[in-house]
Amino acid sequence: MTLLEKQVEYKINLKEHLQELAMNSDDSLDSKWNKITCAIHKTAEETFGKASKKQPNDWFDKECREATEVKNKAYINMQQ
Repeated sequence: MTLLEKQVEYKINLKEHLQELAMNSDDSLDSKWNKITCAIHKTAEETFGKASKKQPNDWFDKECREATEVKNKAYINMQQ
């Protein structure tokens, strides 16, 4: 499915979710806002899926870790 098709699907699904919301005139602004944001998040997750967790930084290796430790020790020594 192309990005454009996903966008169209998202718009349709979001419209459906928003129409399903029971908005009462007695609802507070916060309540209305929470309902809308929940509909947006639910639609996005259904359409695009959950975001994967960030990949670890491959560039931050043992050499970087050691350099950081040396820098931190020098900083502590400088403060004393």
